[in-house]
Amino acid sequence: MIVAFLGALGAGKTLHATRWAIRYSLAARGANVYSNIWLNESFFREHKRINPAFQLGRIATVDDIVEMAAAGGGVLLLDEVHRLLDARLSMQAQNIFLSEFFMFLRKIRATTLVTFQSLRMVDVRLRNALDLVVMCRARGPRGRRTFEQFVYDYQATPPVLRKHERQTEEEVLPYFSAYDTYQFVRSLKFPATNKEFDKFMSRIEEAAAARREKRVG
Repeated sequence: MIVAFLGALGAGKTLHATRWAIRYSLAARGANVYSNIWLNESFFREHKRINPAFQLGRIATVDDIVEMAAAGGGVLLLDEVHRLLDARLSMQAQNIFLSEFFMFLRKIRATTLVTFQSLRMVDVRLRNALDLVVMCRARGPRGRRTFEQFVYDYQATPPVLRKHERQTEEEVLPYFSAYDTYQFVRSLKFPATNKEFDKFMSRIEEAAAARREKRVG
């Protein structure tokens, strides 16, 4: 599953994506969580209780994604993903490679959560692969804001609103310490040629296959 969190600056995209990552992992009996941003380990104590092998992993290089596949997938949170898949460069090879990569994440048992401001900012191939789109909105003065989520089934034609949630700032306040909102997100350096990309994908496939064999054995 691929879920996108959209909205203006300060609308709560990373806030909601982090809350969903915590929730999805718990629902999957403590599935590992990986992210390209810092996440506070104290929010994952229950995950470790349910699954002593729980990992909170950092995605800083593409090698970390191979390690995620080797560990059996989990929940992948990528903040500011528009820095990887720029719609203005949609015909460049790397954008095509990355679109294929996001589709492949399903096969390594990864639930992928991504954030960006607008659908227009990312390549159309990723847009077409989205399962859910969560429109985020924050209203009111700081300290008394209301945070809203409009959850759309993006595979329906046209997209269908499935859920509308509203929380006060007081209700979501604890989650502001679950991540670093001021962290500068660096772009991952993905393979730029067909040969390099095929080699990278083969590494992920081999890691995922080895994990499956280990689980079956």
